Amino acid sequence: MVIQSEPTFLLRLKERFNFFYKLRFNRFRMRVAGLNMYSSCVDGVDFLKFFRACRMSDTLFSWFLVTQLHVWMCMLRLRHEGREGKYMTHYLILSMWTDVTERARVMDIPSSKIREATSKMVEQFHGVLLAYDEGILSDDHVLAGALWRNLFLQRCDDPEVLADMVEYVRIQVQYLETLDSSQLLQKGRIKWLPYKGNISHLPEDLKKAISVDEELLGPDPNAADKIPT
Repeated sequence: MVIQSEPTFLLRLKERFNFFYKLRFNRFRMRVAGLNMYSSCVDGVDFLKFFRACRMSDTLFSWFLVTQLHVWMCMLRLRHEGREGKYMTHYLILSMWTDVTERARVMDIPSSKIREATSKMVEQFHGVLLAYDEGILSDDHVLAGALWRNLFLQRCDDPEVLADMVEYVRIQVQYLETLDSSQLLQKGRIKWLPYKGNISHLPEDLKKAISVDEELLGPDPNAADKIPT
């Protein structure tokens, strides 16, 4: 009797859409955990402190830059959890894009502008993931470059502030590695360690966006400062 193996494309389709294989934990609980993990990236972060440290305006785009940094660190941790990690990552990212859209709608931004900006954000997000991945696997200089380009938007002229952010990321990643897999995949809640960088010398008043484009896509990149040496 000849046993015919299933076509490769069907196996890939099942893998892509999480069909027909058993996970260690209940799928519904993991979906909820993915939402909880995303909520930790939003509710558990002092955004105003990051806005000051990174010289950001108080805009939706600035909020997104800080959020995607923390989402990336969660994704990095979930990569160690095999299929369960991949399954939960899907709902983590889905929660982020849903939140971005809803926040823009609450601000009465036209739907056409939201769609255009979201498309650019998605493209940027994939590039940022690659840059942060390279940075975390390399030395502090490479990670600092990734943060300078993608979080500070090339506007940081203070090496100490940049070094503080590199330290923050390294410490968070190490901390996430210590979290219990079972709790992480079934609960998803993360209590971030505090950012310990000194921002007392930085202005407290935050600029606001002067246009919808700046609110959604950030400041003009041509106005960026030179990289600190």
